[in-house]
Amino acid sequence: MLSGMMPSQKNSVLKELLLDGIETNQMTVIIASHNLRELEDLCDHIALIHKGKILFSDSLEDVRSNFHKIQAAFKVLPPEVKLHTLDILKCEKMGSLLQMVIRGNEDEIMEKINSLDPIFAESIEPSLEEIFIYEMEAVGYDIKNLLG
Repeated sequence: MLSGMMPSQKNSVLKELLLDGIETNQMTVIIASHNLRELEDLCDHIALIHKGKILFSDSLEDVRSNFHKIQAAFKVLPPEVKLHTLDILKCEKMGSLLQMVIRGNEDEIMEKINSLDPIFAESIEPSLEEIFIYEMEAVGYDIKNLLG
């Protein structure tokens, strides 16, 4: 059935077969993949396994609601101690701009950021791949060596 098809056509047919089987037969399907972009469209629960250990497992919805990329510009950068109460996984400073990946409730995060009187602050939803990279870095994995 799949011979003679382009790879993208095969992927589309496979996705349709999986989704049909899940819906029709109430199946649970486990997919192992390094292509996180494809998984975002198929999965409702995700886990990150590295060297035989589960580093991360949750519903996709909960994962997305718990990780936030925040960009905030300030006239004067706030002292680091003011950011200490946030669960910051990554923080980059570029002049008066902070780009952070923060774990937690978005409303609470933005309330704390806005209390520091930024010129502007916005929250951007990270991709699943970014979330996994930040989570792995947070538990001490050298992501450059894993991906390179």
